Amino acid sequence: MNNYLKSLESKISPNAKKCVLLENELTSYPEQFKKLCKYKIFGKGVLALNRRFISGGWDDVEDFQRSFHFVNSKENINIFTSEYQDMFSSQFKLIGYTTHYSEIYMINSDKNTVHSFHVVDVIDKEYREDLMNATMLFTEFLKVIEPQTICYLEHPTQKTHSNSKDYKKFEITDTNEVKCEITENPSLDGKLWECKREKFTNYNDALNFYKESVELSLENGYKLLRGPLFIQKYIENGSK
Repeated sequence: MNNYLKSLESKISPNAKKCVLLENELTSYPEQFKKLCKYKIFGKGVLALNRRFISGGWDDVEDFQRSFHFVNSKENINIFTSEYQDMFSSQFKLIGYTTHYSEIYMINSDKNTVHSFHVVDVIDKEYREDLMNATMLFTEFLKVIEPQTICYLEHPTQKTHSNSKDYKKFEITDTNEVKCEITENPSLDGKLWECKREKFTNYNDALNFYKESVELSLENGYKLLRGPLFIQKYIENGSK
């Protein structure tokens, strides 16, 4: 696992951050989570959950990855404690979030298992009881974390046949494949107009093609809605 974390750290450097949580703020956390603090893998816009990992389990339907970040703030731990801790026993500790904090991930400090919940569903007692049955170990959960590459772009004027704006999504998959989709408004389950894939033998070649593809889309009038931190910096620095 150490080799995997070192590899992950190298792929997201220099955009990732160090853990700023103090040792006394992690006293009640299990050792496995504390070991993460040795690696520079913290911060928003650098990590994601593998595209097939949905709500704490594997899903057969291929999807795009979702942004994820580990907790790195005592304030966020306090917010979790005040808003959600009384719904769970004390051994459940906050470890991270997906995009917009819509899904929260916890570790059971006694069993080293990972559990997640959607903030809109957690008030349901039956839902909470179901998520307690998770069997994924923390070490297994780490294996579904990867560099964030999903990128969303919108064209402000170009429209599809149904008069809805065009959207693009880019991603580098875990097999060094660059995937691109052009759809109608994805938030409205818009129709998929086009899907392209380019396969590469190594990550760096896939990364370079990915950057060039995003840059070409921007030159063609698309605007970045959200994307990984390295793409944001790439654009801010004038691409090339």
